Amino acid sequence: MADIQQHYYTREREGLFRSNAGYDSIAKSAGLDGGFIKRVLHPYCGYDAPKELTDRNESDLDKYPESYTVFHADSGETVLGSSVFAGADFTGQRNTFFAHHLIVPGERAEGLVAEPSAVFHAASFQRRYDIGNGKTIPELDEIPLERVPYAEVLNAVRNKLAINEDMFKKLLYAIMMAVSSKKKVYISLDVDVSETSVYAKRLMEVLYRSLPYAVRRHLGFTTYSYEPVRKDHLHVVFVEKGNIRPSERNIEKDYLFDFANRRFANVELQGDDHEYLNFAWEHIQEPDRMIPFFEFADEVLAPADKAKALAVSTYYELCALYRIEAGDYTVYERNKAGVLHGIYGYLQAYGIEREERMNRLFIRLFDHERETITSRNLPPLDAVKLVIDYYGIAEESSQRPFIVFLILVANAGKSAQQSEYVAEVYKALAANQPLFVAFFNQVFVQYGAQLAKPLFEDYLEERIKNLSKHKDVLKELTFWLNNTPDALGNVFFREKFATKLPELLEHDRRFVAGTLDIHRFFDTFVIAKPYAQAFEGFREDVLSEVDQCLLWKLELNALSEEDYDNVIRIMKERKKTFRESLDERGRHHYDALRTLDAIMTDTKVKGPDQYLDSLPLDAVGQVQQLLKKFLIGGKSGETDFGRLIIAFYRPLKERERSAQASADFIDYGALLQAVHAEKNEAGVYALVFWMLDKGRLPRTFIAELKSHFVERDRESMKDAQLRRKWRRLGNAGVDEVLDYVDDKTASGLKKLYKRNKMLFRRLFVLGGGAIVLIGVLGGGGWLVYDKLIAKPDEPAPSLSPSPSGADISPTPSAGPSGSPGASPGATPGNSAGASGASPAGGASSPGKTSGVSSASPGVSPGGGSPTSAPTYGPALPANGAAKGASTASPGKTSGAAGNAR
Repeated sequence: MADIQQHYYTREREGLFRSNAGYDSIAKSAGLDGGFIKRVLHPYCGYDAPKELTDRNESDLDKYPESYTVFHADSGETVLGSSVFAGADFTGQRNTFFAHHLIVPGERAEGLVAEPSAVFHAASFQRRYDIGNGKTIPELDEIPLERVPYAEVLNAVRNKLAINEDMFKKLLYAIMMAVSSKKKVYISLDVDVSETSVYAKRLMEVLYRSLPYAVRRHLGFTTYSYEPVRKDHLHVVFVEKGNIRPSERNIEKDYLFDFANRRFANVELQGDDHEYLNFAWEHIQEPDRMIPFFEFADEVLAPADKAKALAVSTYYELCALYRIEAGDYTVYERNKAGVLHGIYGYLQAYGIEREERMNRLFIRLFDHERETITSRNLPPLDAVKLVIDYYGIAEESSQRPFIVFLILVANAGKSAQQSEYVAEVYKALAANQPLFVAFFNQVFVQYGAQLAKPLFEDYLEERIKNLSKHKDVLKELTFWLNNTPDALGNVFFREKFATKLPELLEHDRRFVAGTLDIHRFFDTFVIAKPYAQAFEGFREDVLSEVDQCLLWKLELNALSEEDYDNVIRIMKERKKTFRESLDERGRHHYDALRTLDAIMTDTKVKGPDQYLDSLPLDAVGQVQQLLKKFLIGGKSGETDFGRLIIAFYRPLKERERSAQASADFIDYGALLQAVHAEKNEAGVYALVFWMLDKGRLPRTFIAELKSHFVERDRESMKDAQLRRKWRRLGNAGVDEVLDYVDDKTASGLKKLYKRNKMLFRRLFVLGGGAIVLIGVLGGGGWLVYDKLIAKPDEPAPSLSPSPSGADISPTPSAGPSGSPGASPGATPGNSAGASGASPAGGASSPGKTSGVSSASPGVSPGGGSPTSAPTYGPALPANGAAKGASTASPGKTSGAAGNAR
């Protein structure tokens, strides 16, 4: 163990650090470092004699008070120093002082903290030294002590200084505050100046013995100073009587105790509850009885930092905990939450392993609370929250009692109808995920239905009743599935979510997107394997309810293409038995959408009757409306006429109700009008081209096409380039339409010529000589005649081939001649309305058809019953010649011409 070093300082002829006369260190122990002396000790070497004594030239050196100083160096050493007035120096002409320091090494300084006798009763201080004895002085093994009974010290403080309980507490509080802050304590005693240091030392001893060890380790004081001084490491300074002036700016915020003048500043205690100060006063006569508390505090604060260890509030708190540990539960009962909070603070900050004593105390108080829970004796809410917080740091093996405690608390709160109390408990539980999971798992596994209703179902109801968006409900569901998947076994849980989600979708404008969100949630959610089967059943229940709601709420006429795609995707995920669970409205929408999906996705499109005749008429209308919306005005660039034509099909039920028995299967007028409205002339051209590619143009279509160009699109036929494009189709039916449009839109003179061709020809013959002459002279008259006035039996040759192929029109029952499709009065095999040019350009053969059909639509290619529908193929590009076209033979009357006549 290191020895105690000594140091002398005064005015001499020479010193350790100077060779001439002056103040300097004059001797030291061999082990004392010179740098330490200069850096640490010299600032505390000084003495100003009391003015009262110097004014009267007091010659008795014993009358001058000792300046006894104790402080703790930054390097860990404790310094005990005595500075005294020494009279004349070596010259005999100047007064001086003498300082003697004992430097206790850090490893031995702790002994002074636990046993302060050496601090206040050291008896080895010198008052002078002859440098002739050398500059090295011995080290000390121990500090010699002067034995003074504590009772004598205390009596002096009480009797001479009149320190009562109030003043004791104020002094003790001020010292503790000064050590933990930058403030100083200045004290001026009402005693004779010669006794200042004596009574200052006795008062400090009484106070010192009541201070916790951590405070003692930092406390520095001096028993005499001529005036208030501010030095590092000095917290308490006793000042000569009359020299504390409160008006001085440099001390106005410090703690001032001027007993001589009864002036005290900044010393009032705030509040009434001063646990530690009361405790210290109780033990003022026997301060050694406080040692167990000091040891308790030291143990608890071992991992703490300096600020925590020096804070006054720390000892207020620890004093209460110490008393509870000793069995005094009155402190706990007065402030349960505060006590538990204090304990938990240490456990949280420093860990259970380092705070075993605090942990034992917490569990002890927890057991006390658990044993006293009833509906009439609920623990304070803050105390319950602290138990919840403690669970997070408790050892896993000791966690279960805390779960049971919280279940008992929640159930007792429900029984007492303390809804706000219980709500706060659950709120705190939810913030601690591991405990929340453990809590409800314990409820489900250990208590089951006995507590599921009050502790789980009511809580779940409260959590989701105010949720107004399906996404919020999905978040809530995520919370439970992630934290407490055992809830899947609770019927109320399953039913609540299976009804809440459809309920919200019913009032959601974007209910289709919402339904899709819910599907995505269940499709992507991953749950632990042991719960997979239960989750799958729950998923099916929820999606079934949601999808039923979706189909019930749909308004088909307002369905967007995107929503349609999503609904179809959802419907295809459902089982085949799903339709049986729907109500009438839902089944109606289900059937309509499945039909529409078949039309839109079938690789080979069937006849319209096979799709639509089995549906109610209102469903047919909805399907057809959506077809028009998606195929004409939809996202696709090209129009799929093979599917679009189904949108204009007149179903069997509608035809049966029609007054006209010969009602057409397809409403070509509406078809043309719809295509033109979206695609203009180019769309109509593409439709005609597609129909020619698939077969002949039905008579009803030709009639509607005539009306279209006359009534809705005259402007297109005024464009010569467009007319040439239509003529190039080389189809008799198209030519008939163009001729009809020409006739209807021609000028008056042109119409006059057409109606009186024979008259104009005769006039031409009568004036033939002149014409011939003009022709000969002009070189082209005959050619003009031949081109302008075509002979009835010699039509102008076609510039492009006419398409051939199967008629797309359904054929009705046989005509008067018994031949399907024959016009009335036509001769079989040579009817103008049913014959056409042969592929080779020769005579037409019976059974061959031209580019125009006089039949009503209704039969697929190759013939069939009157009610069968045509087979439609994929749409072709709008440009290019029709397939299978053949060149018409000159001299033969086309089908179009025959029909026209």
